[in-house]
Amino acid sequence: MRFFFRYLLVLPGICLLLFLVAGMGEHIHGRVLQLGPWIWPEYTTLREQATQPSCDPHRDIEQAIQLLKNKAEQEQASAEADGFATDGFGDIDFNETAARRSLQASQQACQQQHQQYADVEAQRTATVNFFSAIEKKFGLLVAWIFDGQRVLLMLMVLSCAAYASVHGEHIAFRKPRSRLDHTVNYTLQLITSLLLLYSTCRYQWDVSKEGLEVLHPLLVKIVLAGLIFFCFTNLYQLLRWIQATTPSEEMVASWSQALLTVPLYAYMGLIAGGYFFLVEQHPAGLAIFFSQLLEQADVFLKIAVYIWLGMLIKNNRLGEAVFAFIHSLHLPTIAMLVLVLAFMAFPTAYTGASGVVILAFGAVIYQQLRLVGTRRSLALATTAMSGSVGVILSPCLLVVLIAALNKEVITDELYGWGLWVFALTLVVFAAILKLCLSSKLSPDSTTSYPDQTTPYPTHPTACPTHTSKRNWQQVFKEGQNLASYGLVLVGSLLLYSWIFAVQFDEISAPIILPVAIIALLVFEK
Repeated sequence: MRFFFRYLLVLPGICLLLFLVAGMGEHIHGRVLQLGPWIWPEYTTLREQATQPSCDPHRDIEQAIQLLKNKAEQEQASAEADGFATDGFGDIDFNETAARRSLQASQQACQQQHQQYADVEAQRTATVNFFSAIEKKFGLLVAWIFDGQRVLLMLMVLSCAAYASVHGEHIAFRKPRSRLDHTVNYTLQLITSLLLLYSTCRYQWDVSKEGLEVLHPLLVKIVLAGLIFFCFTNLYQLLRWIQATTPSEEMVASWSQALLTVPLYAYMGLIAGGYFFLVEQHPAGLAIFFSQLLEQADVFLKIAVYIWLGMLIKNNRLGEAVFAFIHSLHLPTIAMLVLVLAFMAFPTAYTGASGVVILAFGAVIYQQLRLVGTRRSLALATTAMSGSVGVILSPCLLVVLIAALNKEVITDELYGWGLWVFALTLVVFAAILKLCLSSKLSPDSTTSYPDQTTPYPTHPTACPTHTSKRNWQQVFKEGQNLASYGLVLVGSLLLYSWIFAVQFDEISAPIILPVAIIALLVFEK
């Protein structure tokens, strides 16, 4: 069973791949729609199946006039027979000249329609039909994936939650160790799952009671299946640990420690469920507010793409190239830390995933800062800030999500103030560094890792990079190496934007950036 759920994580990858295919497919489809009229000027008309006009272009005008005249005379005779024409108001006056002019104009328009139809059909070839068929099917595929974004997001969430539930990897303050820890943990998870399941069923019952139609029936079935699975999984895990004769680790069990093992999502579900069930007396409210997250499925899928990008960035040597260039400058400690912080803000801004940026660059940042003599606390602080200081810069998708949920602000306003907050953060950080690195607040000149025997210099004056002269040849070499990464990154972005005529912004960045990062990986290989 665990083997099956280990490979269940392939499903989120498939969902992300479909989302990227839809995003890139939209760009490709837009370019194809521009390519069609460039090859065939009448492609906009040719791509649709034209119908032959039903009117007669060779109609006899005189015969039509005679028919209208006879009809008018019959109506006049009928009116007189009924006594409506005695006062003169029922007279029917047939204007032959106006009728002939109208029929001639109608016939001329009919002939033009037939001529246009003949011209279009003359240009329709097997190549045009094949091109339009492929273009239409591709457009339908892209539209189908975009319409299923809610389903893709829910499949990602449920598959990841299922893996975390089976393997006990939900986010919590501590791992369960004793029998009490596991009992409390799985009991509260089971209650949360039951609350969500009951709220969803109650919502379905209320909708059917009102005679309304469910907008996304497939999505509701997926959610119900996932919640039922979580309930059985939590119940099985709870019974297994209740019947266990010995805990997994010998330790003193306590309720305070056991409550720390409960996943954060369970606390959130219990708080929200308690509010809707006890305060609002509206059991379906929990499911309703949970479903509102799916209204922003596009944004959450883009955030998932950014997280995947952070994983890709971790697999290249961009961070090492950056630090090699910074080290070659032999900057003072304050300038170096501020420069590192400023540089790492941009990956965060373009990925929107602060935690992933720390995972991708954190180890390199910390090790490199320690090697140049930065104290452990400053290295940890810089590493932590490197992942969060850029979330207020454009085009971070978290700002887009905030603007989407709060109608009182717009992204341009948030990005504008975010730039000032970013500058203020750097200034305050530099001031704190200056204070901490002063002689009165400096620690001992050396410190060492717990697993190292060679001490690392921590004071700026003890670091060799601050006493040696700057080697401009080395600076040029490292700068050239870093510039190659920059050229590949910028070149791939510009090439994609030029080929598909797409502007690089916070909307298109989640689709374009994977191409650039993959180009970096190919460049290294």
